[in-house]
Amino acid sequence: DATVLGGHLNVGPYGTVEPYAYSYVHRGGSFKVLSNGWISFSVPYSVDYLLSASSDPYAYARCGWGVGLDLSVGSRYKSELHWFDMEALPGEILNDKYEGILYGRLYGRANDEGAFWVFAQADAQAYSAVPVPGTFILLGSGLLGLRIISLRKKE
Repeated sequence: DATVLGGHLNVGPYGTVEPYAYSYVHRGGSFKVLSNGWISFSVPYSVDYLLSASSDPYAYARCGWGVGLDLSVGSRYKSELHWFDMEALPGEILNDKYEGILYGRLYGRANDEGAFWVFAQADAQAYSAVPVPGTFILLGSGLLGLRIISLRKKE
């Protein structure tokens, strides 16, 4: 119910995707409070996800994702984070949709400066404990070498 004057607005696309499957996007801005009152932000969000692990008995996949809101007015600060983790076991497929709303509410006094920051991030990892064929070759040749060394020492 406070009167605010919009200011600077920062807008992505600051999204990045790294080799370890991490991504981050954000949007933010600033404002000035013109009259005393409560300043409220509500940010609805919706996330669709699909996570699957191979049918290999040692396979495992996990992902986490979150959305957050940071709000500051004068010297007051409010932060809200919704974070979710999920795991897929061998052969499992998880496919769902999450919806929610981030809320932030702070009291502002006339002439206070304020800022908001909304972000979303996700990360994912997949594992398999099954050794590759090259591992057996290295292990086998190493064991053969140790056997030859032990036979030579006996001579």
